[in-house]
Amino acid sequence: MPIYFKPLSETRYSFEYVGAVSDDDVDTAETQWLTAMRNADAAGRRLVLFVDGLRSEGMSAKQRQVTADFSIKHEGLIRRVCVAQAVTLDSALQRGILTAILWLKPPPTELRAFKTRAEAEAFLDEVERKNNLARSA
Repeated sequence: MPIYFKPLSETRYSFEYVGAVSDDDVDTAETQWLTAMRNADAAGRRLVLFVDGLRSEGMSAKQRQVTADFSIKHEGLIRRVCVAQAVTLDSALQRGILTAILWLKPPPTELRAFKTRAEAEAFLDEVERKNNLARSA
């Protein structure tokens, strides 16, 4: 599966997109994230999410719509549980487009795009510190 979902710590989860992404991959990843958020919500925990798109071949328009619909459908849960998301994208154009879309339609949680994993992780480290979340490894 070219979307790898894994916990990095008690408060940080990661999606890594590698190569081509199928519709089934997107559905599976969303189910895994929904389960993690529901478990955190039940335990009274808050999370951050790291999305690594540096090795991705991108998503189709249909997959992007499915992802947008997921955020709308689960907006309340996302707002309660997910403090912030950091996305890495290699292309400055992709990062710019994502930023413009987020200005027009803000996500249910803070979401920022970065060029490198180190920048994204530094941002999430700061978010965890400011929100008194357990520091990730």
